[in-house]
Amino acid sequence: MPDDAPTIAAASDSAFAGDTVIVRPGTYNESYLVMKSGVVLKSESGDPDDTIIDAQGTERIFNCNGLAADTEIRGFTIRNGFTYSGPGGAMSCVESDLTVADCFFLQNTTYMDDASGAAVCGGQPSFIGCYFAFNTAEV
Repeated sequence: MPDDAPTIAAASDSAFAGDTVIVRPGTYNESYLVMKSGVVLKSESGDPDDTIIDAQGTERIFNCNGLAADTEIRGFTIRNGFTYSGPGGAMSCVESDLTVADCFFLQNTTYMDDASGAAVCGGQPSFIGCYFAFNTAEV
């Protein structure tokens, strides 16, 4: 990506279990990315400083529902996610066992709940080498 698709959302939407979506360095103004079970989404460099997903305060960035353990998100800065109702300004994980690694969760906001960066409801997701800073919950 971006060779095969114009956006991360388009690349993810066309991926199937077992596929890896590789994202080149840059800032991607996207939100409401729905992860699919068994898909790996990773930055090309592995460095979250140069591959940024910025929702620009419009809505949540990642929706992760019912994902298997072979699902991964790796090497991104995930910033400026927002949700007015419900937890997880940047990410909502419901009954998911995915791995999120080497990601920075920055400046994400949620209102009416208390989980501003990533919210987990069931499942056993793993957050490895992730950094959470300047996320806010307005309750």
